[in-house]
Amino acid sequence: MPTVYGIAAQHRGWVEVESQVGRGTTFRVYLPASVKAAKEVAENGPQVVPKGQETLLVVEDDTSVRQVMVQGLRVLGYRVFEAANGQEAMALWRDHNRQIDLLLTDMVMPEGIAGLELAQRARAEKPELKVIISSGYSAEMTECNVIDHPNPYFFEHSPAK
Repeated sequence: MPTVYGIAAQHRGWVEVESQVGRGTTFRVYLPASVKAAKEVAENGPQVVPKGQETLLVVEDDTSVRQVMVQGLRVLGYRVFEAANGQEAMALWRDHNRQIDLLLTDMVMPEGIAGLELAQRARAEKPELKVIISSGYSAEMTECNVIDHPNPYFFEHSPAK
């Protein structure tokens, strides 16, 4: 919830929560409408989204998040291998590393291999591999020096002191 609130606040929106015992909880996220975007679509018509041709390895331990990501990427034309943790990802990497163009991995995962370690192992074997590391925990991304680094292909882990 703090992540959702933070995103809403950054966009000048807000979150309302209504909860009733025995009935459940409703979250409403309000974001300001973009008149500019609506006007552009009305004037120019809908834009065609280019199709991808690359092969991706998606690693995400949350099943519903992984399914949405994989389905969306496949609709966009990408070939996708998927793994629920670092161990599964390494097995797929061993079998398909020549085909994989991009690793899209969660930062925090169970089973002993986190996203950063997975990315470092894969890039040790294939330095040209593009990597996207995602996290719901912004402090971890900052700790790993992956935000605002002058080289977008660089990341290093600096353990918290």
